[in-house]
Amino acid sequence: MDTYQLQIAAGTVSSLIFVAGNFPMLVKAFNTKDMKSYSLGNIALSNLGNLIYWIYVSSLPVGPIWFLHGFFTVTTALMLVWFLHYEIGCVISDLTGRCLFGVPQCFSKAGRGM
Repeated sequence: MDTYQLQIAAGTVSSLIFVAGNFPMLVKAFNTKDMKSYSLGNIALSNLGNLIYWIYVSSLPVGPIWFLHGFFTVTTALMLVWFLHYEIGCVISDLTGRCLFGVPQCFSKAGRGM
């Protein structure tokens, strides 16, 4: 196996490990709708960093890095959308007394972790 093939194999394997490590977080966040353990600042900065990093990735040939960064971009974007939907929606619902964005768990003690 030459160096290029070894690099592609290493990139592919590391990308799959990264996906396998992050996929459970997405499943848990989707199933529980509980985003309190995440920081809006961290999620927002991760999304901004991903957008800027695409400038570099787009200069590279299509390969494992495109898959890895694409997955990371989708992951952080989903986490941002879910955070805004479930956590910010619940805060607004708590203030207004109305269920916002169809988030009924805002009013149940089990759904808000109270």
